[in-house]
Amino acid sequence: MSRGYASALVGVLLLALGLRLAAANGEPWLDEIVSLQFAQSFAWGELVWGAGARHDNNHVLNTLYLRALSGAREPLVLRGLSILAGVATVAAMTWIGSRRSRSAALVAGVLGAGTYVLVHYGSEARGYALAMALALVAWCLHERALLRPQARTAALFAGVVFLGTQAHASFGFVVAACLLWSAFAVRPASESSAFGVREALALWAAPIAIIAWVYFVQVRPMYWGGGAVFGTGWALWAALGECLGVAYHPAAAWPERLAPPLVLGLLVLEIFLRLRERGSAGIFDAALFLGIPLGTLLVLRPEFVVPRYFAIAIPFALLLLASLFARALAAGWIARGAALCLLAFAVIGSGIRDAGLIRDGRGHDGAALARIVAEGEGGTIRIAANQPGWLRVLVHGYHAQSFPKARFEVSDFEAPPRSGGPAWYLHQSYARGFTPAPSVENAAGLRYALVDHYPFSGLSGWHSTLYRREP
Repeated sequence: MSRGYASALVGVLLLALGLRLAAANGEPWLDEIVSLQFAQSFAWGELVWGAGARHDNNHVLNTLYLRALSGAREPLVLRGLSILAGVATVAAMTWIGSRRSRSAALVAGVLGAGTYVLVHYGSEARGYALAMALALVAWCLHERALLRPQARTAALFAGVVFLGTQAHASFGFVVAACLLWSAFAVRPASESSAFGVREALALWAAPIAIIAWVYFVQVRPMYWGGGAVFGTGWALWAALGECLGVAYHPAAAWPERLAPPLVLGLLVLEIFLRLRERGSAGIFDAALFLGIPLGTLLVLRPEFVVPRYFAIAIPFALLLLASLFARALAAGWIARGAALCLLAFAVIGSGIRDAGLIRDGRGHDGAALARIVAEGEGGTIRIAANQPGWLRVLVHGYHAQSFPKARFEVSDFEAPPRSGGPAWYLHQSYARGFTPAPSVENAAGLRYALVDHYPFSGLSGWHSTLYRREP
């Protein structure tokens, strides 16, 4: 390995670490705080198999990590497991890409380090980053098992399958794709092949049992949390856009609307080229990207579908794009120029969003509460909210601990007022391009004037706008 190449790889990993540390240094948002509440409310074993913890916000390994922190509140500590997993994901992508070429390794590393969705979930106290890292490890172990079947490799693969499913249930998509990969790789006993039916059974007996247990014990009875409801097709389309750092939505500009079909076309092209090379790894890619929508629709059938449910596939999509980029470099100048333009588009697009996440975070409700406390007159602090359920979780689940002398009471903004009504109104919105009104009035005629606006810039979180009741 040349010194320049090694230095570039180290630089990629340092970039990955720096971006995730910077993006993690902000307030926790609602789902992270809900995970904290799970960690504080259930015993260790209950978080894994307890009926009360079967919730889509209980990403088991992350929740166990939060429980082990024993009440720590520092954002970088709460998100420490995801930060490490995010950097490990980039390292694994670089290593897998290196098996094709150095250019594929570096492009995979750059995309992994900076692509917005990987930075976002690599800096958030949830299970997505850990599931991505374990999925790449599972891929490597599975490939090794196909080439050189060993009991130790099979045991490691089964262990990673269990850990991956406990990181996030979407890990099952990767397991299903590996299973189909194995099926196509099996050779009859008449052929001289290391991977036959007996080796396949030895490799898959434990993982299939694990997946069955996870599905019937954890996933099938799972409660899916509330939120904006999107169709599976829309969520998949948006996830494709995220591969190029694009936040797809119906009102997006034409470059953002172009990104999902472009990514889809490039992925299909690279998978086709891999299958034509008669390498069985192409079966995994085809199965993963076809199995995710089918598995979601036919098996999980969630009422609440968002692009992050498909985040597990994005590192593999980026690896396919990096491989296609390496092919383009070896082709003519037109292909090379197109590949460089696409890489620049992805880097710039994600860079803009990464900068916004670092600047604005996932919201600043703690800052809004701090201002309310600083300008209050003591006693019970009464706050009206358009999302009172959310605000109660935020306040009583996390932020109130920063103000031990304050007592907060949260009510619905449109509820009939008592004793003159709350002095403060905290409005929350995750609408794009949200602009706060200079004043608002509820159904009872109470009028509130704008005090301050606290924006956010992420896939998670919301804008918070603080109002004070007018005399």
